[in-house]
Amino acid sequence: MITSAGFGKREQNKSEKLARIISAARTLLESAGESGVTTAQVAKSAEVAAGTLFLYAKNKGELLLLAQNADYRLALHEGIQQSEGATSLDEAVQALWDPIFRCNRKHVENGRAYLREVMFGDPEEPNRAEALSLMAATGAQTEKLLRKFLTFTLDDANMRAQSVSSVAYVVLSSPLTVQFAIDDLLQMFMAQIQPSLRVT
Repeated sequence: MITSAGFGKREQNKSEKLARIISAARTLLESAGESGVTTAQVAKSAEVAAGTLFLYAKNKGELLLLAQNADYRLALHEGIQQSEGATSLDEAVQALWDPIFRCNRKHVENGRAYLREVMFGDPEEPNRAEALSLMAATGAQTEKLLRKFLTFTLDDANMRAQSVSSVAYVVLSSPLTVQFAIDDLLQMFMAQIQPSLRVT
């Protein structure tokens, strides 16, 4: 029989292992990129067995999602906070998306591979589901900002927020923007979404 104390200890151990896996994955991915990292390296660095690692991520793509989701979550939190204090729609939208762009472009290869996994990965995979949830939350905040500053209907704001999100992820994943500096990338993004930020 497992006591509540035993259950609590087991959950704590699982949380600690997951934290070590995420930390090891982030460190190795940032230094070597998605193509230069193996799951075995991450397991060794996290000091867990390969079988334990596979409980959280069955392959390198899922491991990338796990690590990048942690960064995206922090970037989204920062973006929401910054956007709430903005005094115009353009300023608010840029404030929201700026940390997300910078998070994605910390390592260009990883950022593009992350978006590829989100688009084409296993639909049943929980780390992909979390990535989609983070993207949905970003879109919801974009919609909120549109309705805060302009008199869009809910449907119109939703459609425009989806358009803004689509532009963002295309700009970040495009092979044509790989060499772009982050500020140039943000400028391109803001220029392309202007029709969505205006009442016509």
